[in-house]
Amino acid sequence: MMAFFPTSGSNSAAVIGNPMSRSIKKPPRRQSHDRKLLAHLFSAILLSVFGIIGYYQYFAANNHDAAAVVGEDEESRQKYLNRRAGLARKRWEEQGLPSQQQHSKRQSLSNGGSPKHRLRTASIDTVIRYLTELAELPPSKLWDVLGMDDDDNDKNGQYGIDPFSLRDLENGKCPRTTSTSKKGGEEIVEWLPPRPYNSASIAEQYRNNMKSSSKKYEGRGKTPKQPPMGRYDAKNEVLLWYEHMSKAGGTTFCGLANSNMMPWQVPNYHCMPRKGKLKDGRVGSWPNDELVSYLTENGHAIVSNEWNAFSLEKLKLSKRRLDGTAPNRGDSSDAGPRLLFLTTLRDTPDRLLSAYTFFELTTKGRDDGPTFDQWIERILARALNENTRRFFRSNIARMNHVVWRFSGGALPLRLPHDTPTEDEWKPPFKTAIQALSQHDLILPMDVMTKKEGKTALSRLLGWEKFDTKGRALKGDKEGGHVVTTGGVKNSNAREYFRKEEYRALWENNWLDNILCLWCRAVFLARLHCDDIIVEL
Repeated sequence: MMAFFPTSGSNSAAVIGNPMSRSIKKPPRRQSHDRKLLAHLFSAILLSVFGIIGYYQYFAANNHDAAAVVGEDEESRQKYLNRRAGLARKRWEEQGLPSQQQHSKRQSLSNGGSPKHRLRTASIDTVIRYLTELAELPPSKLWDVLGMDDDDNDKNGQYGIDPFSLRDLENGKCPRTTSTSKKGGEEIVEWLPPRPYNSASIAEQYRNNMKSSSKKYEGRGKTPKQPPMGRYDAKNEVLLWYEHMSKAGGTTFCGLANSNMMPWQVPNYHCMPRKGKLKDGRVGSWPNDELVSYLTENGHAIVSNEWNAFSLEKLKLSKRRLDGTAPNRGDSSDAGPRLLFLTTLRDTPDRLLSAYTFFELTTKGRDDGPTFDQWIERILARALNENTRRFFRSNIARMNHVVWRFSGGALPLRLPHDTPTEDEWKPPFKTAIQALSQHDLILPMDVMTKKEGKTALSRLLGWEKFDTKGRALKGDKEGGHVVTTGGVKNSNAREYFRKEEYRALWENNWLDNILCLWCRAVFLARLHCDDIIVEL
């Protein structure tokens, strides 16, 4: 597996020593000077031997995984191993760490290990570097790295070399290492970013506001649909900003909001606020002052942006910055309200297939029509022409839509098989990682209404009702899986496409595939390992 290499020079992070060194006892004081010298020399030799053995054992343990990454070709396999080793040495040198002997072999342990063990989040820059290393692999190699040929029914055989420890996390276990230090064994997990620095305080304010609203109308029968009379207290209000990825559970999420919030707090049309005669006012295009003015007048506590790229300037309303640091005094106003940022993500090929089925077949009331490839080509051609009436909806078919969305729309549009250059994709990829790291909750769609999703929503928002409310919803309202029209469909892309078609679609969206797995791992790590995570 890929290693979790320390990337922080902080003294509070673990310096992993050779575990064998703990078995060497100090010689008694009564030994002669010669015997002391000999004992120290012998200890040094042992430490060096065990360190070298451990170092080569670590890379030997990766040989099998490396073969899966680059195939059975020995030369390619060795190049991969040398690249990883070179990156490790470079980081040790950059951080001034003494030697490779500070690393111990990574092991997967259950949560029941040493109570002193801690997992430390990494800096945003470290996370970017880790994910970019994966993205730099050719998509055909990344397919093997992430184990896309693995048996989906074999939980122990999924995820390839498992760069995000998902085999453990899916089973409720935390990524662990056998490290010891005087500071309690804190280990930096390179892909795990810190939570947004003020997430807890804003979420607490939201929960308090919901409790206050609920108590005000408790026992009064039917709650009013209009906001109560009185001045909108912007400084103490909290708005849920839901970034709605088309065909990734947005209708269900809005239904949950209707079940847990006051009627006047939720816009009527799928959580999307109006603008003039438009039921969907495309809130993603509104500047901050327009949003605040709207909220002051309407009192909503949630809005949903489906069609526009994520508005990076909205972070300012929560006094956040892309790099994760607290802002300077002049970076944002105190006008309020504060925002909590949420989204749901879905496996990219499945989401694209669902979009095709819904927008091209279901909403047009037909069982057949253009093929998936024809639909993609037509809708992307429309997206190239910003003058078309439905240009903004065409973005749903973009390759690497997640990167485009969370980079603020910076990723250039490319047709399938037209791979962007590194200069084109690297800056947006970095921005997308930064923006996603500032989200308070990113739910994998498949667990949103299961135990994991319910627990996460309850912890952050205090939501306790998981049936879905809303007009004209179809599907399983009690179970929380609903759609607006046509019924719930099976959108399993692996089953729908031929093998070579599925792989081509997956490789065209290689950046999104990395981000979806990364966000899933971050979600599960915070869910299962919250009590042992130390924030940077």
